[in-house]
Amino acid sequence: MSDREQALPSGMPAPPCLHIALIHPEIPQNTGNIGRLCVGIHARLHLVRPLGFSLDAKAVRRSGIDHWRKVDLQVHEDLEAFLAWAAG
Repeated sequence: MSDREQALPSGMPAPPCLHIALIHPEIPQNTGNIGRLCVGIHARLHLVRPLGFSLDAKAVRRSGIDHWRKVDLQVHEDLEAFLAWAAG
């Protein structure tokens, strides 16, 4: 067991080592595929508004994204908010 794993309380997931950001994504299927990748590699997906699609449950189901509930997702209101997060 690594030092990092030992430092985390039991049952807590490790923070992601990789972050993937999509700035103003427009195509839900592409975003879904990248979300699937993030689930597979345990990365956090950052979506920066405005989005070209809805993230409500009905829209996500309609686009065939069955894994979306497993995505470690963070949505930022605009590019400035994302850059402030990234700098922080």
